[in-house]
Amino acid sequence: MSRPLVQETYLRADKSFIHNLPKAELHVHLDGSLRPRTMFELATE
Repeated sequence: MSRPLVQETYLRADKSFIHNLPKAELHVHLDGSLRPRTMFELATE
């Protein structure tokens, strides 16, 4: 008995499965990694 290839497993994923995956909060990753001045400059663009 062999296991399905990883690639085949991904092909079986439907849109609703992908849509329901947890999303990353990018602002949390940026928090503390930018100078406040840089953050304000980017926010005005």
